[in-house]
Amino acid sequence: EKWLRCSHLISICMRRQRAEPGKRQFPEHEEIAAVACAVQNMHLLASSLRLGAYWSSWFEHFAQSGEGVRFHGLRPERGDRWLGVFCLGVCAPGKFEVYRSARRPVDEIASWRRLRWPS
Repeated sequence: EKWLRCSHLISICMRRQRAEPGKRQFPEHEEIAAVACAVQNMHLLASSLRLGAYWSSWFEHFAQSGEGVRFHGLRPERGDRWLGVFCLGVCAPGKFEVYRSARRPVDEIASWRRLRWPS
């Protein structure tokens, strides 16, 4: 039901780097991370435009189907993957202004260590 309120649903797909003779392929986790960075940029842009947005993987039953794979032009045998849907829309009046995520100080969630390389 809430997906019907979105003005746009954008498929998030990863097309794996194609193997080339004499050239190393990026590891899959790096390609997934690159897609995630691109989605983060979309999210930052949406926020700057005061639009609501989030990444959902709820539509997996469609995207992993033969029809979904053809629709997205994916080649699963080459490592292409559907990673979800970016849901985008206008927030209900007043909702954007009151929403703020809770951020903890970095020292509470990370520890900093200095590496000492052997001489």
